[in-house]
Amino acid sequence: MTASFDDIRAEVLPGEHLIARLPGLVAVIRRNNNTDSVLLAQLLELFRSASEANPEAPGRDLALQLTRWVVGASSVPDFGTVATAGEKLAVFLHGDINFGEVPEPGSDLAEDAIELAGREAAFTVDRLLNWPGGTFGLSVGPQTPGEGAPTIVGIPGWAGLRSGAVPGAGVVLGPRGSASPMTARPAAAKAVTAKPAAAADLAMTQEHPAPRKATPASNPPAGHPAPATPAPVAAAPVAPVVGAAVRTDAAPPAGAGPGAA
Repeated sequence: MTASFDDIRAEVLPGEHLIARLPGLVAVIRRNNNTDSVLLAQLLELFRSASEANPEAPGRDLALQLTRWVVGASSVPDFGTVATAGEKLAVFLHGDINFGEVPEPGSDLAEDAIELAGREAAFTVDRLLNWPGGTFGLSVGPQTPGEGAPTIVGIPGWAGLRSGAVPGAGVVLGPRGSASPMTARPAAAKAVTAKPAAAADLAMTQEHPAPRKATPASNPPAGHPAPATPAPVAAAPVAPVVGAAVRTDAAPPAGAGPGAA
């Protein structure tokens, strides 16, 4: 099954720049100590607004907004975006940002592989491309292997980014044909419905235990008569308490009166 853009693996490479991922797009922004934090916030807000307006395919509208922003801004950091545009990918590069296919480990880059560099454009790179057949990446600086050139090929499986912004030098996106292990959705567990307890069972607690059922008497074995039931023992009379108060206002018994013997 073909995975959507948001399901494919996106692995961040170590670095001090900024990598962002939102529904429908990924972005790389070059930053240093001189980067204007206000412009950086404006750029991130453009990414957010385009993603929220059309999370399934923000690419075309995002390219238009970015072009207008670059024209009007006084100082623009180098940045690049890759966003979905229907069955295409919209790639926008400004400055020293590269986009291209990444060869598999131990393989050479194909002659017809896609390679784009923002620094080679007079203004910006704004392209609508078919999905690459394999892994592709977006990075600060050169990304193709070569003598003395850095590469964005990293160790897969441990630097995945699903959403948000993190420091990094670039981002590698896995093939479209398979979802990332981090984003693959596990099969739903079968629901287990517990049988409700009876009302009588709910009332039986430690304070109110269930009454013990009476056990019918069994017949004694032959030759062993049943023991006689002991007679009840009369309660012993209670001696009067010495010093106890005695009522003197009680009515005398019938027939008793003054002078009675």
